[in-house]
Amino acid sequence: MPGWSKQQYQRFIREAAKEGARVFFTAHAELRMRQRGISHQVALEVLRRGLLRRLAGAEYPVRDDGMSNGVLHRGPQSRGGCRGE
Repeated sequence: MPGWSKQQYQRFIREAAKEGARVFFTAHAELRMRQRGISHQVALEVLRRGLLRRLAGAEYPVRDDGMSNGVLHRGPQSRGGCRGE
């Protein structure tokens, strides 16, 4: 995956999210989703249709658990808001 373009990362995320069984939510993600009123269904839809906004190859902080702090935003083809079912 190192050296992938933004489009390659986006395609990888979308493919992985096609079937919800390939995606898992950490305890931190579950907490934040509850706080923000975001369902699993909505989160998976963002992974399937959202757009990456940061440039591939750019340096971003890495959390203590080794995960990147990358950002995925709801894409223009998504309907409605991010909250709720």
